[in-house]
Amino acid sequence: MAIHNAGDTTSPRTISLEFLTLVTGETLRMERTDVEDHVVEKLKPVVLDGGGPVLGWDVRMVPCCEPGGAAFEIWREDVWISSCCVAWSEEAAPGMWLVTQALAEPALGSVPTEAPRGLPWLTSVMMPDARRTSFLFVLGASDLEQSLAWTIIECADEFERSSQALLENLPFADPQEAGRRHAVRRN
Repeated sequence: MAIHNAGDTTSPRTISLEFLTLVTGETLRMERTDVEDHVVEKLKPVVLDGGGPVLGWDVRMVPCCEPGGAAFEIWREDVWISSCCVAWSEEAAPGMWLVTQALAEPALGSVPTEAPRGLPWLTSVMMPDARRTSFLFVLGASDLEQSLAWTIIECADEFERSSQALLENLPFADPQEAGRRHAVRRN
């Protein structure tokens, strides 16, 4: 379900994204106008196709079981840089927070307790191997994470339809289990 209609106050051009970086605990507000329209248009095929290369990065969409939410990974060469969750609906937010917690525990050694308060939100967990890359890669990944979140939000209806086929083949339906299995398979 998309969160916007043309001309109303919930248009992606008038809402902000709450961005929580779990390594630092820092929360930022990001406006849609911070991401150029042409960037969103270039990222749509990557999001709808389940991932792909983006200027030296590898984006991997992670199937999750929450309509109104999404998860993805950012890789650079063979290094797993980050895992992210996006929620844009009240119904999806609790399940996507459970996925965020499941991803954070093995990477950070702890589970964050307080979910972002506003919608839409984006959480990012930097993976341990990211520390062996350039700081510029980590900054670049952050920009890409935010751009991908806005792209997913803007094409939410199409994204949910394209994700449905992947979800039908998953052996589990619990979002927390999805995050736990996702974290385990990468560690």
